[in-house]
Amino acid sequence: MKHTDISELWGGLLLEGRVSAQYVLPEYLAPPYDLICNHLREGKDIPYIIDKVGLMPVVTAKQAIASVGEVLDIQELLSQLLVCYRREKQIGLLEQQVKRLRKGDDLDVAKIVTLIDQANHYEGSYIHMDQVDSQPAVWRKTYYPPVDEHCGDPENLSMSGVPEAGLVVVGGPPGTGKTSLIAKIIANSALENKVSLLYTLEMTTGQIARRIVQVALKPLEPAHRRNVIICDKIISVDEVYTDAMRLSATEGVYHIFVDFSDMLIEGQEDEQSMAYVYRRCASLAKENSMGAPVFLLAQLNRNYTGGVPKINHLRYSGMAEATAALILLIYNPNQIYATTVRDPTLPPLPNSGYIINGKSRFGYREGGPGAIRVAFDGKLAWGEESLGWIGLTSV
Repeated sequence: MKHTDISELWGGLLLEGRVSAQYVLPEYLAPPYDLICNHLREGKDIPYIIDKVGLMPVVTAKQAIASVGEVLDIQELLSQLLVCYRREKQIGLLEQQVKRLRKGDDLDVAKIVTLIDQANHYEGSYIHMDQVDSQPAVWRKTYYPPVDEHCGDPENLSMSGVPEAGLVVVGGPPGTGKTSLIAKIIANSALENKVSLLYTLEMTTGQIARRIVQVALKPLEPAHRRNVIICDKIISVDEVYTDAMRLSATEGVYHIFVDFSDMLIEGQEDEQSMAYVYRRCASLAKENSMGAPVFLLAQLNRNYTGGVPKINHLRYSGMAEATAALILLIYNPNQIYATTVRDPTLPPLPNSGYIINGKSRFGYREGGPGAIRVAFDGKLAWGEESLGWIGLTSV
């Protein structure tokens, strides 16, 4: 069914009051039926609508609904409408790309693939719960002992690490060891023959490769190095999504890392653009074929002036809190000069820093949020052992 045809039916349903205008979003309907829906949502009457959109659309909509009779499957009509709406968005994007080609510009392949993915995502995505087997959260080892020891299933000690198919936000001030932490996880995973995919938007391939080699527990042989796939191009979050979805299937990716969130923003950085980055990375974690967790490195907001970081210090933290399955915060007071708010709970200690478990959607192994104390050698290298766990009542 064409988008216009299904929109005419919905226009008739709404005008006759057989379905509330709150049941469907106006943007799903083709013009001018989107305006009819919007006016009905605002409580406008038929004469007002005719004055604004004309008599013909109202007559056409009522004739369309009269032609199909009284018995209608509203849920099925809504599904058809969603399919048509997303198909129209695909067509619009493809038309834009054709115009780019005619002007001599390159195709924006990532946008095409992203919209096709979004259009197809909703088809057949509903299921009755009686057809689903309940299952606990699955945890995936990072092969970095301090994290695996203190993070994982609260009831099953064999399930440790980070949530599979989850977004892991790693936040902290610049220069305190965020990149070194993921480098350590990548190096240790490579030694276990696990494939890591890293998007380093700040460092070059050679720079991050050197960091990974430096922090490795033992020398990385060529076979181990092949387990690390690096991209250092400045690309958008949609391009990361498209690329990682492909590589996760073809390369058997175990972990995905993005360093760092702000570099994924196209145009002005604001709450809306950052929210899109968080949502897209969470979707990548959930939908990649290998269930690979996505580690997204994030900066703190500009009013952070030192002291123990909390999750509300994350830049645009609301979306981070909503989308992340796990939030790890780096507190390394010996590696940053700032106006420090003294907190005796996590005191600055020589040659050590803290990895704070600030949020865990599926529960805390240690009973609540807290910090892992880990050796730090001052050369951006984290130690291999936990030096203890400090419980925190508020993170």
